[in-house]
Amino acid sequence: MARVLGFRQTPDKSKETRMLVRPDLFRVLGPADEEEIGRIYRLALELRLRLPGFLRERRPFLPRPYSPGCHQVAHAFGRVAAIATVDGEHAIFTRIVPDPAGKEFDMDCTTMLHSWNEFSTPGGERFILDIFPDEGCAVLPVLYRSPHPAYWIPEDAERLDALRMISEGPFQTQIATMEQKMREVLA
Repeated sequence: MARVLGFRQTPDKSKETRMLVRPDLFRVLGPADEEEIGRIYRLALELRLRLPGFLRERRPFLPRPYSPGCHQVAHAFGRVAAIATVDGEHAIFTRIVPDPAGKEFDMDCTTMLHSWNEFSTPGGERFILDIFPDEGCAVLPVLYRSPHPAYWIPEDAERLDALRMISEGPFQTQIATMEQKMREVLA
């Protein structure tokens, strides 16, 4: 369990104040930025809302309908939307309990390997689009300014090797199938 003061949560104390204040949070976006964000988000929203409908096929080795992982969805969406896909780690807060005085929080946090998309607008603003959030129960894609403290590239070799398997080997067939289904839905 992590002890959080003022919503701070980092395992590395040297980065304790990282991302507490986002000076770019309320920066005004230009019309071209808004248009690009809208285009990508509408595409993600349409696919995410229709995702269950085009995944009802059964696989011979699975007793129930196929459910893709975030890696397949993010990589396929990146190809369809022509934006970057990032394989990394994602922090998930599983429990948040305020102390009685309301000044501190106890949080349970875990991390998982995860894939998401990133893009820049014409004005140079950077965003993270998580079309298939693994936080459980998220129906809609989520959009954050980039960088975001809950999304990062791990540094240890074992986790990097696991991520490398996503962009190579057997996942490529699944990603290509997902991309084809997305394109059919949008046609």
